[in-house]
Amino acid sequence: MRIFHSDKHTLYESCDFSGDAFLFHSVRSSSASPLPDTVAFPALYCDTEVYRLTRYFLRRTSFRRLLKAYEHSVQQDRYIVLKAHGRSTRRGEWSFRDGRRYYDMQHWINKMDGTALALFLYACNRANASISATKSLVFHADRKFTLSDLHRGRVNVRVFVPGEGYAEQDRKRLRSLLQDLSHCVRPS
Repeated sequence: MRIFHSDKHTLYESCDFSGDAFLFHSVRSSSASPLPDTVAFPALYCDTEVYRLTRYFLRRTSFRRLLKAYEHSVQQDRYIVLKAHGRSTRRGEWSFRDGRRYYDMQHWINKMDGTALALFLYACNRANASISATKSLVFHADRKFTLSDLHRGRVNVRVFVPGEGYAEQDRKRLRSLLQDLSHCVRPS
C-alpha cells in the first residue's frame, strides 16, 4: 500500500495499481522543468488524485452540501481516499486487495474513522455491502464500477452519515439532516 499525504488529504493506493499516473506525472514534470522536491511532488500527486476521485462521488448537490455542513459541525476538512480493488467474500463481507492480501473494509474504516471529515472508498462493492462509521462521513459505490462508470453517473453513490445511517435514498431525510446540521453550525 502506498500512502501519499498533502496538507489536507491522504491517499491510500493499493500496490495493485501500477502507479502509472504517478510515474506519468513525474516524467511529464521532469521533461518540462526540474522535478519538485521529494516532499512536494507526492503532495501534489495526492491532491490531484483526491480531487480526481472525489469529484465523481460528489456529483449530487445534496452530497456537497452535506459535506460542507458536516465540515462545520465536526470542525475538520481532511479527506481520506482508499483506491484499491474491492471484492465480496462468500459471506457478503466487503474487502479490498493490496498485492496478494485481502483486508476487511469495515476494519479499515474503523481504523480511519474520526481522522478525517470524509472517507471516500474507490473500491468495487460487488455485493452492495453496508458499512458503518461513528465520526466520519463515508462515500462509496454500491457495485462493481470503473472510473468511466462513475464519470458518466452510472453508479449509485452511497453515503453513510454517523448516527443516521445511509442517507442517499431518502431525499426528505437528507434535507432534514442538512437543516439540522446547519442549525448546529457555530457562528465564526
